[in-house]
Formats: sequence, C-alpha cells, structure tokens
Amino acid sequence: MIKILVHGPLVIDDIFYVKRLPNAKDEVVIRDYVRSYGGTAGNVAMYLSSLGLKVILSSIIGDEEEDKKYLERLKRDNVDVSNVITMQGKGPRCLIFTDKEGRRSSYFSYNKYLSCKSISYKVKN
Repeated sequence: MIKILVHGPLVIDDIFYVKRLPNAKDEVVIRDYVRSYGGTAGNVAMYLSSLGLKVILSSIIGDEEEDKKYLERLKRDNVDVSNVITMQGKGPRCLIFTDKEGRRSSYFSYNKYLSCKSISYKVKN
C-alpha cells in the first residue's frame, strides 16, 4: 500500500458566529461558538485517511490537554502520528469570527517553541 506523507500545521480553531464583523472599538454579540480541529496538515490527513489511504503525519503540537485530544482524534481516524513532535506549551490556535454572510476574520496564535525551522527530525516509516 502507498503511504502518503502530510507535513504542516495542526491548529485548534475556535469559531465564533457573529451577526456582523466588528469595526475597531465595536462590541459584537457572539451568537454561537464551536471548537474544531484544523490546520492544513490535520485537515488533509483526516480527509485522506477517510478515503482509506495510509497517511503519515509530520507536524508539531503542544502538550496541553486540548492538543492531546487532537492527537487522539487523529489516531482514531487512523492517521499515523508517530512523526508528530510534542513541544512544551500550548499548540497553535486560531480564533475565527464569521458573520452571517460568511465573511471571516481570523487571528492566529503560535507558541514560541512551535517553529518548524528550529526542529530537525527524520520521518519514521
């Protein structure tokens, strides 16, 4: 069976649904909220695995409880996470505000330890 290597970010998304996107100094009521597992690599890995393909994920994630839940979800979806490196602290997060027309405003937060440039490793097969 062919193995597919997916490399990139794992991000936990907090999505807030608002009536409209705020301007500076505006206050807007949040109509609904959902937390989901995102990041390009995580999304692609889960999608390919759902098609029955053998997926090896290469990424970096934090060590907080929500990060651990994300890894468990990937494992349940049959994604090989043996090449995901766990670093100290909170993993990447994205706050996404979406209005009723589907327009979005996104804010990213990356832990200072979570830099792909600062880590070298070999992919295990």
